[in-house]
Amino acid sequence: MSKLLDKRGQVATDDPWRAAGAEQSDAHTEEYIFLPAACWREHGGVLDTDVHGLLLTGEDEPMALATLLSRIKHAAIQFPVFSDGRGFSLACILRGQLEYSGTLRAVGHIIPDQIFSLIRCGFDTFEISCDTEEQALMTFIKPFNVTYQACLEYPEPLFRRRI
Repeated sequence: MSKLLDKRGQVATDDPWRAAGAEQSDAHTEEYIFLPAACWREHGGVLDTDVHGLLLTGEDEPMALATLLSRIKHAAIQFPVFSDGRGFSLACILRGQLEYSGTLRAVGHIIPDQIFSLIRCGFDTFEISCDTEEQALMTFIKPFNVTYQACLEYPEPLFRRRI
């Protein structure tokens, strides 16, 4: 069972959103579902952006989806394995270059050590599929007081910032 954690460390228990093909329980309908980019290209005109989100993978070209992203309120980026870093780059492009302002979720194989980097790349929520206790997950939200590298929150590296 995976846990849905937001960037403040809150665990959501009643979130209806699921990735396409994910197991559906009786409490969830097909309405709140993340659909692949190919489905959006094919059926985008009839899909409701309030109840249908966009599921991106490392294979998707974000610049080709720019006009679609301007309409989407909920997007998820799939991490097939924890060592696949394309999702981090994709999130930075969506938030930075394409100025995507909707909710952004990390799904797939996410490990707690990645939470801090996911937040710095612009993710709002992440599905953690591990047995780590909620209190222990909090230590991964903000493990450092100061970071050297630039990110969306601090676009300049530490040596250019005044602390």
